[in-house]
Amino acid sequence: MRRRWLVLAVLVLAGLAIGLGLAVTTSPTVHRLVYVAARARLVHLRTGLEDEGDRAVVFQSDGLRIAGSLYWPSGRPDGSAVILVHGNSPSGRRLGLYPLLARAVATRGYPVLTIDLRGFGESDEPGTAAPDDWDARRDISAAVTYLGSLPGIDITRVYVVGHSMGGAYAVAAAATDDRIAGIAALSPPRRVDERILAPGAPDRDFFYRRFARVRAARGHPEGHVPIGLFLHIARGWRLENYAGHFAAPGHQPILLVDGGREAPEDRAFLRRLYRAMSPPKRYVTLSGSNHHANSTQVGRLVVYDARALAALADTIDAWLGQVDDPTRPLAGAAARAMP
Repeated sequence: MRRRWLVLAVLVLAGLAIGLGLAVTTSPTVHRLVYVAARARLVHLRTGLEDEGDRAVVFQSDGLRIAGSLYWPSGRPDGSAVILVHGNSPSGRRLGLYPLLARAVATRGYPVLTIDLRGFGESDEPGTAAPDDWDARRDISAAVTYLGSLPGIDITRVYVVGHSMGGAYAVAAAATDDRIAGIAALSPPRRVDERILAPGAPDRDFFYRRFARVRAARGHPEGHVPIGLFLHIARGWRLENYAGHFAAPGHQPILLVDGGREAPEDRAFLRRLYRAMSPPKRYVTLSGSNHHANSTQVGRLVVYDARALAALADTIDAWLGQVDDPTRPLAGAAARAMP
């Protein structure tokens, strides 16, 4: 017992030392870290034993090896399952937010499969620069097929939850794969034309370099990704591409989530798209939450706001429950959502 308290005391003192050291720096990443730490109820320290789920899995998509992690609930699942799709990060499914969110959703009773899209994390990437070979929505469809092969999972009740870039791929996959029972897009890409695609767009270079860094992290030389290929990929992030699918009756249920600390113009853009959709739909803004649900990561250190994470997981859980049973009342943040 004394040893346990000693370890806890050391961790607390180390955390305080890290916080004091970081507070005097000027790095924007560190400022985000300090902000989250100030709000957080829990500091999560990643060690060499990272959360890889309850089982590492591999399946094929267009002949590419797609890596994933399966998080299984403690009780017997009722047939529903969730695919969690990452954003534009070299870490793919291992970025701190995703294991945390996967665990949180799994504790609410759903098997959760996190995947690395082609070209990210531990998954293969296409061996060519042919734009169609980079269509990652097909990896989501392959994940649906994989989950449907597992005992206890009903392939007609597989839902896709995508964050940031992954939210766009979730929307795209639903528009072409009617096996997907519903989708939740968490802080998906917005104003892609204005920010990336238009001539002289202010954020084109930033996002291109970020995508190129993913390639560099996989050992490719600088310039491995032609700008034309990147722009083709970025066009697939336009939620407007799929407006017709979600404006027509009979589409899958869709949940849109953003954070109250995200840019007002991004939230306004998403709300305009939401209003053009037909039911079943729901829109939730999580007050006090940013693009990454108040989480940030530096190396193996992940700091997150447990309240923001719980609110996000509760919102997903409430929405899934109502999709499965429309008579079930919504609770929490989902109950305060736009109708």
